[in-house]
Amino acid sequence: MTTTADDALRRSAVESEQGLLVAYDRAILAYPSVAATLRVVRAHHAEHVSRLLAATTAAPDGPSPAVTVASTPDVATSAPATMAALLKLERGAAASLRAQCLAASASLAPLLASIRAAETAHGELLAPLVG
Repeated sequence: MTTTADDALRRSAVESEQGLLVAYDRAILAYPSVAATLRVVRAHHAEHVSRLLAATTAAPDGPSPAVTVASTPDVATSAPATMAALLKLERGAAASLRAQCLAASASLAPLLASIRAAETAHGELLAPLVG
């Protein structure tokens, strides 16, 4: 795996994590009753971004990637619907990270795998909140 390929995988993972941060920020503001739980998960995503950026082997080629807000849940519906949307985002992130692990170099794969494990655990944490 070349450094450029790993950098592309890393950037993709950072973009995904940033999207999750936006989704959690919205849900935390909209649903104070579950905010404490969501803040813990959000903190994990912030840590993932930090670790991915720390693992960068090349200088970023341009500004930070824009977060796609369209992928975040509509928090206006209901708390259970928002939790279901967050759960779907977590599961999607885990699936994407699995594929990225298989394509990554031996130096990047462990980091991506640990983040994938966290996304899977987040899904387990969110499942009871779906209702």
